[in-house]
Amino acid sequence: MELAQLQAWLDAYVAAWRSNEPADIRALFTEDAEYFTSPFRDPWRGWDQIVRGWTKRTEDEGDFECRYDAIAVNGDLGVAEGRTKYTDAGGSVTEEYGNVFILRLSADGRCTEFTEWFMQPKRS
Repeated sequence: MELAQLQAWLDAYVAAWRSNEPADIRALFTEDAEYFTSPFRDPWRGWDQIVRGWTKRTEDEGDFECRYDAIAVNGDLGVAEGRTKYTDAGGSVTEEYGNVFILRLSADGRCTEFTEWFMQPKRS
């Protein structure tokens, strides 16, 4: 994998979050992929669980802004860093995260394993 391939996957990941369409989500992952929403939780396994977990987000939850950048690759392993900010319907920030994604891509560019590490800023 090259950094450009990882960045293309990350860009498609953001597009799938925006669309929230099952076909867009499935296109990112192999059929037996594992998606860890936290390194300490059981993963979503396979397309059905990944799509079900992902699409729980509804439009009336507001919107989000994000940016993820590919920062390292080694064989099929990729690392990305980014920021995610969720806002409510009125535009107020409801959640904010600093993210690190560790993922493995298959030869065809689909993800076989995805782990999200995140931190939240201190709120005063």
